[in-house]
Amino acid sequence: MKKYFKGRIGRLDYFKVSFSVVVILSLVLGLLTATLKSFYSLSIDDFNAIVILGNIIALLITLPISVKRLHDTNQSGWSLLVFSIIPILMPQLAIVVGIIAFYILFLKKGTINENKYGILSPIGGFLRPLFFITK
Repeated sequence: MKKYFKGRIGRLDYFKVSFSVVVILSLVLGLLTATLKSFYSLSIDDFNAIVILGNIIALLITLPISVKRLHDTNQSGWSLLVFSIIPILMPQLAIVVGIIAFYILFLKKGTINENKYGILSPIGGFLRPLFFITK
């Protein structure tokens, strides 16, 4: 499990994966909902269950790459926990924390050379074609 959270990922690869996850999950969950709705009468609870399932899948996919993106900016992956807990404990800070998290994950340039989390490496393995990564 630890191997999925080691290493670094750049801004462009992070954006490609994040955007692809949103698009693919939206299409799949939309088709699933439409299909189920045509055969069954879906209640709001059924729809909520589908949304929760989609959120869990998105979390499982994006959590490791978000940690790797934080590593690229030479920050610990545990910062993600801070970004998650502060809005729950202090809702008035949710927008500020969200803006900071967006800046770090999508806009902040990573360290150029090797940092304490290793060298910058693109996503590898079977994920490359799935997320349109050609390096």
